[in-house]
Amino acid sequence: MTNFPVAVTPADEFEIACAFIHELSNNLNHDDWLDYQYRLFMGRSLGGLRAELIPDDLEDFLNWRCNVEISPSEHALDEFGRHLERREARSRAESRR
Repeated sequence: MTNFPVAVTPADEFEIACAFIHELSNNLNHDDWLDYQYRLFMGRSLGGLRAELIPDDLEDFLNWRCNVEISPSEHALDEFGRHLERREARSRAESRR
């Protein structure tokens, strides 16, 4: 399991994501934001942390954040990535049984 997931949103969902996650509007475009996320990932990895880029589906993220009552933010995107990672780990463990 990764200690620090770094969420990435597909380019075709980025403009919609900006409407919900105002922090994303601070970036010029999807490529700039993706570069920032990649640098964050590399910094964590080079710093000795276990990091992974986690692709997030915007609709799934928005549904999840309503269920857990968390405000939409970049931090929430990363938390959603952590949620996806835990769910995938449980699924792998169950399939081994």
